[in-house]
Amino acid sequence: MIDRDFNERLVAVLAESTLRYWSSKYGLRRLLIGYDVRRKSRDYADIVAGVAAEHGVDAVVTEKPTPTPVVAWFGSRFGFDLTIQITASHNPPIYNGFKVITSRGAPAPDEDTSEIERLYDQEWQDIDRSVSSIKVVKPQLIDPGPHYVDHVISDVLRVFRPRSRLRVVVDPLFGTAINYTAKILRELGMDVVEVHNSYDPGFEGRNPNPEPENIHDTIQEVMSKGYDVGIAHDCDADRIAAVDPLHGYLSPNNVISIVLEYLARRGVIRKSVVRAISTTHIVDLIANKYGLRVYEVPVGFKHSVKYLISGDAEVAGEESSGLAYSWHVPDKDGIYTAVLLTAIALSMVAWLMCLMR
Repeated sequence: MIDRDFNERLVAVLAESTLRYWSSKYGLRRLLIGYDVRRKSRDYADIVAGVAAEHGVDAVVTEKPTPTPVVAWFGSRFGFDLTIQITASHNPPIYNGFKVITSRGAPAPDEDTSEIERLYDQEWQDIDRSVSSIKVVKPQLIDPGPHYVDHVISDVLRVFRPRSRLRVVVDPLFGTAINYTAKILRELGMDVVEVHNSYDPGFEGRNPNPEPENIHDTIQEVMSKGYDVGIAHDCDADRIAAVDPLHGYLSPNNVISIVLEYLARRGVIRKSVVRAISTTHIVDLIANKYGLRVYEVPVGFKHSVKYLISGDAEVAGEESSGLAYSWHVPDKDGIYTAVLLTAIALSMVAWLMCLMR
């Protein structure tokens, strides 16, 4: 919990241990630091920047709360050796977290995180001394948003060209996705209403996880007011929920199946996909239909990442509302998936209109 077991000292220890290990193993010159909307997240990001300054590392902090997939993509695209994101993702607001992201934009693998822990066990006395007085620094600030938005728009336009306009509700749930999914969809010509679009560390008393009990008003909005699509995100925007006016809330397995079917049918996926063992076997049926291979992995997205990085698989999905794409960034991206899902809805509307002519 924030201020109890997750506090300034712990963040400094995590940063010191991570930077020592990363510098020794991979070399570390440039560090990108992001954070979510939770209480003290920005303070913790500044602590990481202070530790980096002690190491002579060029550290850059996002100028506002930023989605995890955005900093992961930006760090990998613009040559950062390491990215650290302060976030507890979809967990309740009393928690916070420290996420280590590689230069490829992937979550640090178990072998690295285990070695970071081992390094602390061996050097804890020196690490504790090192972080006993971290100097406050004024870090360089950056906004990865415009670059990321342009990238997603360009990527999606290669798959489809919008020829009609959908009415879309976007619910960032008071989190980092504010003005990301909504902005991209507006740029693509959609009629977008963004709700719950002010940063709130307490998430208006909700858990920042886009499950039905936390987005009930958004579901009702879509069902009763003539919207074509509803999209919701968790706090750091690596997850997605979707709503349509006919079926209401679509389960994560529904979303995964819809996206995979669309990408396979359009020839975007040509080789293979990855799914967690607990994810729907509809994925297997879709893969079989299009001659794709399926890799089944244990629960936990870290098991899927290696297939995306190696190029053995093009898309990975898990039942907790996460999809990732080898051509984009090898970690879950709810914003990217939201835009693809809207493109699919638009294609279905166009198809139905053709049938009615």
